[in-house]
Amino acid sequence: DFDVNFALISIGLPSTVEVWALNTPGTYVGNQTSNANWTLLGSVVNISGFPNPVPLNLNLSFPILAGQTQSFYIAMTPNSGLNFEYATGTTPGTLYVADSNIEIYEGHQGSSYFNVTLGGSIWTGTVHYTPQPTVADDIALASIVSPTNDSIDCSTLSATESVKIELRNQGFNTIPTGTIFVASYQIDTNTPVTEIVTTTAPMTPGGTLQYTFAATADFSTPGNYTLQASVIYGADLNSANDLLTTPIGSGGQLRVTTYPYVEDFDLAGGTATLTPPLGFVNETADAVGGDSDWVFRNDATPTTNVGPSADHTTGVSGMGGYGYVDGDGGHSTVNLRSPCFDLNGLVNPSLRFFMHSNNTSGAAVANTLSVDIISYPSGTVTANVFPTTGHTGPSWIMQAVDLSAYIGQIVQAVFRVDSTPVGSNQDIAIDDVSLTDLMATPGQSPQPGLAVFQVNDARNVNGDPLQFGFGGPYFTSIPAGNILLFEFEGEPLRTITFFGGPLNPGAATFGAIGSIDVGLPPISPTTGIPSNILLFADGSLQGGFNPFFITGATGQFQIGLTIPSVPPGNLGTFQFAISTSSTPGFALSNAINIAVL
Repeated sequence: DFDVNFALISIGLPSTVEVWALNTPGTYVGNQTSNANWTLLGSVVNISGFPNPVPLNLNLSFPILAGQTQSFYIAMTPNSGLNFEYATGTTPGTLYVADSNIEIYEGHQGSSYFNVTLGGSIWTGTVHYTPQPTVADDIALASIVSPTNDSIDCSTLSATESVKIELRNQGFNTIPTGTIFVASYQIDTNTPVTEIVTTTAPMTPGGTLQYTFAATADFSTPGNYTLQASVIYGADLNSANDLLTTPIGSGGQLRVTTYPYVEDFDLAGGTATLTPPLGFVNETADAVGGDSDWVFRNDATPTTNVGPSADHTTGVSGMGGYGYVDGDGGHSTVNLRSPCFDLNGLVNPSLRFFMHSNNTSGAAVANTLSVDIISYPSGTVTANVFPTTGHTGPSWIMQAVDLSAYIGQIVQAVFRVDSTPVGSNQDIAIDDVSLTDLMATPGQSPQPGLAVFQVNDARNVNGDPLQFGFGGPYFTSIPAGNILLFEFEGEPLRTITFFGGPLNPGAATFGAIGSIDVGLPPISPTTGIPSNILLFADGSLQGGFNPFFITGATGQFQIGLTIPSVPPGNLGTFQFAISTSSTPGFALSNAINIAVL
């Protein structure tokens, strides 16, 4: 049997899907433009296109012998309203993917019925197959039916959850009524539960039997569990399929208790999927139709220049991965839920992510991203903790959400996209979602418009860029021989006093002016300034570099210095004071520590 994936650019009309098999084993090459040598195995009429994957549920029972190559043609009849999703490959006949039983090779695709001429294409659907029995007696544990790990929220499971398993006869002998199996399950390292299962009807080859244990399982304590189940059959000739293990998240698919937590959305293979990584869930009750879910891919979004060309983590198309919402959906809410974050014991929790949101159409209204927080056990929703944000430009931009208001609670983030604006030529993407308990930053913060100091994209100990405005000190490093770009920002035409010394956050504080983050004791009783501070330039003085240290008409001043060939080490910490037009007359910038690599 097959599942198919429909392209997200499809218009969403019902279609008829057919499955054909080549009449003789071997390659299909030479038979792509006619159905003369093909047999129609089955078809599905008026199949809808979303969400992917779409099961055909044909149960074809088509045999393929060991060592045999068999060609299939999956088609939509003329005038169908959907398009299949496929990936670009290299050469027909190139191995694409394999497991221990079957291999799938690259093929051809085409845009019309039995006109399949474009080579090096990769079909992105799913193949369902059943290995034929090779032994007389074989009972397999086919699945753990319940409990499941698909909870969309952070509510906990109960203390009396039913455990249900499914057994399958994978031998070629029929198992008679009254046959006894021994089934068991175990939660983590707890004592196993063992019960006797007796068949009440014959199990023919391929037949299944579901069994619910009389003893229930306790998952009432929130957390992540491992549920293991097994079956023993006295006549079993294959024990390799008698054991299954599954994760169970009570209070969500994944409950995070260890930080920092990072999800980079990197894909194990393929170019696009609707299946989020563990812990993330595409909501099903938010929107219906085309582009109504978050999609995860590792290359450019389908429409050129509308979304990112590659992920943030690697920056290389075809590697890494990210999640995005297609901008053409026209849905007011396309929601992606995060794992459940246990904020007990955290002091300064912060949710971080990188966002790509580039409106290239010039439309006045852009698609937007918001982040809501759901807190548990109450289930209270706080909307727009990350305010509704539209166009941000053609680059990945780091964003931050302060979660300190939720300390001691279980929370879940909802990434919510609104794609309803008409004419907005814009996909919205996220990558590298993290939750971190921030370290203390006791140093001076940048003071936008008054005193902001930047050197080569310096960041504080939590990795925050200057534009976030968080406390310092900030840090940067550079190889010897490279250029350090010092950037000073304040009011226009203001004098800059540039100084440095040993790093010492909060060494001296001057109220609204700010704090000096360099120097050592003792502090001068006259000036209140620490010792061991070197003055490099003062824009109010004449001579040397001093006259240059004055902001221009835009309030900015830059100077580049080449680092000489010196041994690796700490170059020092630098800061500046700048005059202001208002009381108290001066402002202190953030401090930056520079290391030479």
